[in-house]
Amino acid sequence: MRPLATPVLLVMLVGALSCLQAVSSTAAKGNEQVLRSMEADQPPVLDSVQTWYYPQGKVGQTPTVVLQAIIDFAGRVEPGSIRVVSTTDSSFNVAARFTLMAAFYHPAKAQGSPVSTLVQQPINYARANGRVCELPQVVTPAVPPKC
Repeated sequence: MRPLATPVLLVMLVGALSCLQAVSSTAAKGNEQVLRSMEADQPPVLDSVQTWYYPQGKVGQTPTVVLQAIIDFAGRVEPGSIRVVSTTDSSFNVAARFTLMAAFYHPAKAQGSPVSTLVQQPINYARANGRVCELPQVVTPAVPPKC
């Protein structure tokens, strides 16, 4: 019985490794679907920002927050992908995330079809136009409040 256990264990290990390789290649394909904006035939274009969010008591201030995010094939920002690249006032970081989530883009295109792209977008409050929303003291970072 001992001699049979080794080949069975070996087959189980080979099977497990095959599954891991399949998952890895699927994840790699998923990453290939998100292009950097410069890799697309047409990069995404910011269409509009409907709401500009401000930290409480800071309406009228004009910092710049540069965010990195994925713009999906429909032209919407994927909220879980947003990262702060740089900021001139860190108290605006959450407000800038909400402002980016309220933005609409014309999606990037590759070979004539819309694609998801990774972009860096400055949120420059000196250029704010549209509805203004002052954030309450406590907010949930993933969900913009209603204004």
